[in-house]
Amino acid sequence: MNDLKVFLINFLDTINYPDEKQEFINKFLSAIYLETIEELIKTLPQQKQNLINQTLESAKTPALLQQAVNNTFDQTLLNKTLQSKSQKLFAEYLETINETLTEEQKNKLQEYFTPFKPKGE
Repeated sequence: MNDLKVFLINFLDTINYPDEKQEFINKFLSAIYLETIEELIKTLPQQKQNLINQTLESAKTPALLQQAVNNTFDQTLLNKTLQSKSQKLFAEYLETINETLTEEQKNKLQEYFTPFKPKGE
């Protein structure tokens, strides 16, 4: 998740994001995490879904929430789902803001994304 934070900071800097960057990043990461947990819970049998939902609802701190998630789901599956949700939500965000970006911002983004494109594109 730290790599994603750095990516988001650089992305927000690239588009000259006018609001509080850390607040945006925190909300974005929370949305990713919540969608990931929601998707993973749906893969469990109903009885386990009920149990994990109760456990998550009673978690008083983010650390307890994290512990409950880590104890319930395979770390590889969790990471894979986090990555998938990150990509999905970021693509949706880009689509949402695309119309509001200036040509200069779009050009800067194109430059920023160039190293991330697969070779041959």
